[in-house]
Amino acid sequence: MADTYLLKRGVAARLPALSDTAALREASSDDLRVLLCLALENYEASVNRLAELTGLTLTRAAAAVEYWLGTGLLSQGAAHAVEEALPRGSAADDARVIGELELKDCLDTCSAILGKLLNPSEIGILVAIINDLGVSQSYLITLLDFCVNTLGKRGVKYLEKVALSMADKGITSDRALDEYIKNYELIHSNEGQIRRLWGLGSRALTQREQDLLYTWFHTWGYGMDIIGRAYDLTAESAAKVTLTYTHKILDEWHAQGLTDLAAIEAYLAAKREAGTKPTAPRRSKKPQGLASSSFDVDDFFSRALQRSYDPTTKKEEG
Repeated sequence: MADTYLLKRGVAARLPALSDTAALREASSDDLRVLLCLALENYEASVNRLAELTGLTLTRAAAAVEYWLGTGLLSQGAAHAVEEALPRGSAADDARVIGELELKDCLDTCSAILGKLLNPSEIGILVAIINDLGVSQSYLITLLDFCVNTLGKRGVKYLEKVALSMADKGITSDRALDEYIKNYELIHSNEGQIRRLWGLGSRALTQREQDLLYTWFHTWGYGMDIIGRAYDLTAESAAKVTLTYTHKILDEWHAQGLTDLAAIEAYLAAKREAGTKPTAPRRSKKPQGLASSSFDVDDFFSRALQRSYDPTTKKEEG
């Protein structure tokens, strides 16, 4: 059995259709647990990932996936082979929808954002996004502005793919889109610092790495001062400097209800005084000059760069 599965247009968007069906009534508790996790994964999911999320064995997770394959909710296939285009109407159909929904001002605003006149094909895409996905005119304008001015993508075809992706994730209201954009900007405003510290270069982040950053910055509300302190402990203690190791440290602090650096330093000091280690066993002493009660970003980057280029101290990045 293949380990990766393609989800048809996102499970979250298909859940309502499962209500009052034999597939839902006959699903076991394992099947339902996997279904809930599939709804979060949106495009693709691996058996290993689902087993991790649900706490099931690989065999039980695989059996649940097979069950949903049998219902038609999933299909095996290559990753990201998702629907990338909406149905097109004729020019007459587009004109009728523009009139009925009073889209002229909205299309004029989209034209201004793109800095050009819209051709008939582009107008058809914009009309389809509103008419077929059921989003508002302000949603379309906000999403286009996000694509052009934040992502640097000016193509209407690209906008269509993003709109479909948002719909697959259940992000179809103005409020949900605003929240998504706010979270995106929060994560990416700190992403450059994360990349430099962990030596990630310019490669695309994996889905797991994106999930970790989302948890740190958005779900837990940690800033770079706290994340930097966790990185410091990672660099001192771990054989490999990885985001996963740092996540374990941050997870412990979050579980303890620690929300600021002063509280974290007090917590670490109390653990030292109690004779326990604040994290995993240390491999080396704290770099000279590191303050225990505060996090200096400039000083931190200097030490990170030194670790990167000094062959006697550099650790394998991951």
